[in-house]
Amino acid sequence: MLKQLFNLIDRVTYFGIEHDDTYLERFRKRVLNRAFVIIGGGSLLIVVNAIITESKIHVVQPLAVGLIAFASLALTYFHYIKLARFILSVFLPTMFLYEIIQYGGDLKLDYTISFFIVLVLTMYDRGWPLVLNMLYLIFLQGFSYYYTANFPSKYADYVDPYDSITIMAFTTIGLFVLIYKFIIATEDFQKQQEATNQELREKTRELQQSNEFLENYTYIASHDLKSPLRSITSFSDLILKKLKDKEDENIKDYLKFLKTEVIQMNAVVEGIIENAKDNHSNLKYENVDTQAVIRNIEKELQHQLENINGKISYEHLPVILADQRMISKVFAHLIDNGFKYNRSRQPHICISHRLTEQMHEFSVADNGIGIQEIYGDDIFKMFKKLHAHHEFGGSGVGLALSKKIIELHRGKIWLEKKENSGSLFKFTIPRIAHLQTPSN
Repeated sequence: MLKQLFNLIDRVTYFGIEHDDTYLERFRKRVLNRAFVIIGGGSLLIVVNAIITESKIHVVQPLAVGLIAFASLALTYFHYIKLARFILSVFLPTMFLYEIIQYGGDLKLDYTISFFIVLVLTMYDRGWPLVLNMLYLIFLQGFSYYYTANFPSKYADYVDPYDSITIMAFTTIGLFVLIYKFIIATEDFQKQQEATNQELREKTRELQQSNEFLENYTYIASHDLKSPLRSITSFSDLILKKLKDKEDENIKDYLKFLKTEVIQMNAVVEGIIENAKDNHSNLKYENVDTQAVIRNIEKELQHQLENINGKISYEHLPVILADQRMISKVFAHLIDNGFKYNRSRQPHICISHRLTEQMHEFSVADNGIGIQEIYGDDIFKMFKKLHAHHEFGGSGVGLALSKKIIELHRGKIWLEKKENSGSLFKFTIPRIAHLQTPSN
């Protein structure tokens, strides 16, 4: 019989718990349900004791408390958790204060308010609800001490020692159960967390092994592709030389087309190899003078800039903590795109920088043909090209590689709407350290 009662109480403590609840939410709901069971059981026991012993204590008030406590279990069952929590932390303590005023301190209900204080500490996150509820309960307890010490209670003589013992016993049991369950829950949580961490470590190790295999496979396969591509290019050149004095222009055009496609394929393979190289294991943080990085890219493109009448504007770029080789690639790809997809008479790329609270934010703007907003996500996908190869060259790897590099640095890259013609790319790099901006 007793075992069946405990099993019933245990089932009741699971009222309102859902499958997707967190460990903390499940614990708090069970505490809420246990508190209602203890308060309801203690109140009804006082009623039974008063009836059996013919005590003069009024049974209406403890009966009301007991019924409210058990009725609140229905609130948790139907997921009205906030209302049930309000009843437990505000409404019932207020009713107990009324009982204290009626029967005085001998009933030991002021001791029970301490039980509510402990309950509230477990049921709320840190914040204003917890602070306000704690202040209210402390006020109730302080007021009850003050009132019973300075004013006579109307029914103080009606208090039965058994009623005081019952309240003290159930309050003590409640505190014991709460603390014991908290200790058990903490141990279970630690074990669960340890098991989860172990599982995560194993999954991480498996993922690292898988990534290493894929990177090595991609690198080797791409290298193996380069050899036949070189052969095709070489033999195409030899055949063109053989046909130098021939008048079969169709064959020459075919070979030229073949050579162009091989060059394009080679660029794709180079992009795959480059992508495979750039990973966390190769990430080497150092102080990177981004002003010097752009200056070097400008020197490398000097001949191209003269041919297209192009210009790169930049000033006051910072020193950041990053992988210099990788960050140089990002700037190089964005600048290359800015000139490649540009039909203006004077192609112009403007690179600027601003500091946010936690990030360096770089902007790379051009006056090219621009990109429609609907393609804002697609352009960062591997091998994604918005134009045919005969319109604009390129392998479709640059932006995908730039996105990977920025994400390796825990930053973000995106295409932003530009009011005038052209494209505006922005990316962020975390401000890991405060570094001085170099002079021009």
